[in-house]
Amino acid sequence: MLTGSLEAVSNRETWTQDIELTDGHTAINLSTASIVVEVRAKRGTSDYGVPAGTAVLSATTANLKITLLGAGQFRWTFPATDMRGVVPGTYDVGATYTVAGVTTQLLIGTVPIIDGVVS
Repeated sequence: MLTGSLEAVSNRETWTQDIELTDGHTAINLSTASIVVEVRAKRGTSDYGVPAGTAVLSATTANLKITLLGAGQFRWTFPATDMRGVVPGTYDVGATYTVAGVTTQLLIGTVPIIDGVVS
């Protein structure tokens, strides 16, 4: 599992992030995986206009905001129209994938979302 902080993104751009999963040297087969990525208002924070812990962005293989790129690789995409609704701040981010009924935590961290300035 990865932990830490992702690179800052603007709330005026399309946010794409590529991820590659391996079990050391071999790509993990994601061809049948269900993948979920959520960005949530930080716990203990109420200044984002939504209650703490509320998902402000959600990407899944089901809503087509996550695409499989190849062996062990996927990409999430939050279009600029989704990003514009996010108040600048530091958010919690998490990702899981499920294969054959087994869910694995992929990522837990934070992501700074900054004001893109332009209208």
